[in-house]
Amino acid sequence: MSKFTHINKSNQPKMVNVGDKKITKRKATA
Repeated sequence: MSKFTHINKSNQPKMVNVGDKKITKRKATA
């Protein structure tokens, strides 16, 4: 299982930089 990018070594949540992601249009139906 891969490591989560938003959990640090102490298993505490941390901020993740999402500023470099491009804006995408999404649509979901359920």
